[in-house]
Amino acid sequence: MNANTSEKMPVEIWSDIMCPFCFIGKRKFDEALAAFGHKDKIQVVWRSYRLFPEVRYREGSDACAVLAKVKGLATSSMRQAMAHVTALGRDVGIRFDFDRLKMVDTLDSLRLVHLAATRDLASEMKERLFQAFFEEGQNLEDHQILAQLGKEVGLDAQAAKTMLTSIAYADEVENDVAQARQIGVNGIPFFVLDRQQALSGAQSIAGFTALLQAAFDGWNQNIPSPAKKTMPGESCTPDGQC
Repeated sequence: MNANTSEKMPVEIWSDIMCPFCFIGKRKFDEALAAFGHKDKIQVVWRSYRLFPEVRYREGSDACAVLAKVKGLATSSMRQAMAHVTALGRDVGIRFDFDRLKMVDTLDSLRLVHLAATRDLASEMKERLFQAFFEEGQNLEDHQILAQLGKEVGLDAQAAKTMLTSIAYADEVENDVAQARQIGVNGIPFFVLDRQQALSGAQSIAGFTALLQAAFDGWNQNIPSPAKKTMPGESCTPDGQC
């Protein structure tokens, strides 16, 4: 019998659309969750994180050059990092296309995820935005594009446009970012299970499965975990190092 009064165990995930390991981590976590025997008892909550808040879209700009500059790396080193990420992505069916990448301010994308969450479509919205950014080279500062992506996952396109022209959910994004600072997030994706166990980075599917089971067992029995612990994995750091 479930001794916990909550209906579902929360899994909070901090991520940004421009974080490649967030995309990889989502794919692995999704696979682990899909096979988890108690997935109907898990509530996934997507939290916002702004990896490069100073970046804005510039027509014709080279993503590699922009990333190298904000990370303080040589262009050759940035190319090597992109090749590494591309290889990792293939293992989970992601076709990273860094040559088409358009560096953008992700605030509006993150606000769109918050809107989608009100329709229980946050995970679908997050996935579609990752695909549009990393695989299709779409400009995610363009409200027309964002509204269309929202429509593709089940949102009303006009409602999405109206939201995007307002400041709706901007406070929610900033609150998520502030909370990340408060709990000491030092790399994304960052997972917090049942508000007790923390997991940083794109773990293996087996790693996600093990932590899901451990956290669920404690939640199901209403027994707090002995201590909050973080498991490291490949991630993007708060200063943009991926």
